[in-house]
Amino acid sequence: MSTDCDTVIEEIRESRRRMSEQSGHDVGKFIDELKQLNGKYAVQIGRFQKLCELGSVEGARTT
Repeated sequence: MSTDCDTVIEEIRESRRRMSEQSGHDVGKFIDELKQLNGKYAVQIGRFQKLCELGSVEGARTT
């Protein structure tokens, strides 16, 4: 019997597989792509970090 938790875990695994394929299973390339995304979404990341610091995001960590 599949639970909601199992469904979420499988979605996460599928996302990880897809990201790995997109970077040719090359960890260095994957990290470079993440760095590019961090730059592209710097404003949104900053806003989220501020919300975390203010305690506005339940369960979120800033470190």
